[in-house]
Amino acid sequence: MAQQLPNHRPGPGQGHGQNDPHLLRNRQALWAVVVVLAVAVFLASPLPGPMIPLAIETFLTYAAVGGALFASIRGDSWNADYVTGWDQAAMLLVVGLAAGLFVDPDAVQAILEQSRQR
Repeated sequence: MAQQLPNHRPGPGQGHGQNDPHLLRNRQALWAVVVVLAVAVFLASPLPGPMIPLAIETFLTYAAVGGALFASIRGDSWNADYVTGWDQAAMLLVVGLAAGLFVDPDAVQAILEQSRQR
């Protein structure tokens, strides 16, 4: 007869439910990342099509560096049980680098050459 494993689900009021002390902090941190992403897309939207991913990548890279500096100054832990400034900076950097995959260097160069000729 097979041995049954104990049920490791947290009970009511335990674990990662509504009573989790870090839940509000995590939600606020993730919403902050979403707001920065939205601002990056908003600021890049008036640019010509091929320039949009480049602008998003640049903005998010600078935002990630700023977030990492802020986390360092604030003294955030690297291995906390909640989302820290380091985690936010990492998320922004990953999304920024992913946006950089969609940059077409030839199209960007053509747009820059056109703007120089004006």
